[in-house]
Amino acid sequence: MKKIDLEWLIYAEPKVVYEALTVAKIIEKWTGEDAVFELKKGGHVELFGGWVVGDVIDFKKNESISFTWKPSEWDKKAKPSIVKYRLEKDNAGTKLIVEHENFPSEIEAKKHKDGWVNHVFDPLNDYLILGAPQKVDL
Repeated sequence: MKKIDLEWLIYAEPKVVYEALTVAKIIEKWTGEDAVFELKKGGHVELFGGWVVGDVIDFKKNESISFTWKPSEWDKKAKPSIVKYRLEKDNAGTKLIVEHENFPSEIEAKKHKDGWVNHVFDPLNDYLILGAPQKVDL
């Protein structure tokens, strides 16, 4: 399982979801943490207050984006993993399809599978529906 595939229904139009995933000021609103997202090939990405760093590989506006992903606690020698977002219009909003591959271990893949739901899909949907992040620190 060094690759995870996830789908989530986001209750907003693809353009709105795409911007929420690629515009740093909007990312900061739904994550509650600093973000950098330079939407250009080779552009720098920092998410969750710098916990994740990477670079944009490719994108197609309002449809898809791929970028490298490397959390700060991974071994310095570990290669970054790759995240691919695809957005598909759905009657209720947007189907967000995430492929995340090239994890350094099965343990990291399993941790990230839960992390996508708890730290991306749920807060993003809450923000787009309610207009504010629904983050609870335990």
